[in-house]
Amino acid sequence: MTETRKRYTRADWVRAAKKIFIDTGVEDVKVDVIAKRMNITRGSFYWHFKSREDLLDALLEDWIERNTGEFERLRAKRNGAPTLADCIRVWVSMEDDVLTFDLAMRLWGRKTDKVAKATLRIDEAWVALLTDVFRRRGHPPEMAHGRARVMYFHQIGYYTLDLHESLEIRIRNLPIYHEILTGDPIDPELNEFISEMNSK
Repeated sequence: MTETRKRYTRADWVRAAKKIFIDTGVEDVKVDVIAKRMNITRGSFYWHFKSREDLLDALLEDWIERNTGEFERLRAKRNGAPTLADCIRVWVSMEDDVLTFDLAMRLWGRKTDKVAKATLRIDEAWVALLTDVFRRRGHPPEMAHGRARVMYFHQIGYYTLDLHESLEIRIRNLPIYHEILTGDPIDPELNEFISEMNSK
């Protein structure tokens, strides 16, 4: 009986490329390297991509779509008015591979203008969303924007620094971070989230 070989899809190639991209950087995202990792010939690659550049574009698009999807889910909450607790839930719940993918994308953006512009658009979208959140909390426009930037920079710095901090410790520190970054006592909704996480 002849064994049927797996047919690799475009998504398989992107997935394998992403693993290499996260582990060792964009320089190692090469057709030969990926084919060897997948244990297949490079001919399969050209069924799905025109070139290495096409694959790199697919990686960037995957990152953009993931972030855009997150905005859409947040905006869909509470009639388009997500709360700060909603945003914090997203950040705290992010899987490690999502965070390392984001970090690898930002490192790539330091060398590639197209990627730098894409990461800037995502960052600006997050700051705009958080500015809306702070304005609904009663902060005047300039203060809302300033607090939004500081809170977002705090979030980016959290995983860029690769702190290896446990979820338990991060949850324990949430009330302190909340008061420092918002200027407000912790709100009931975030308290509820902390209790929920502590009970797991």
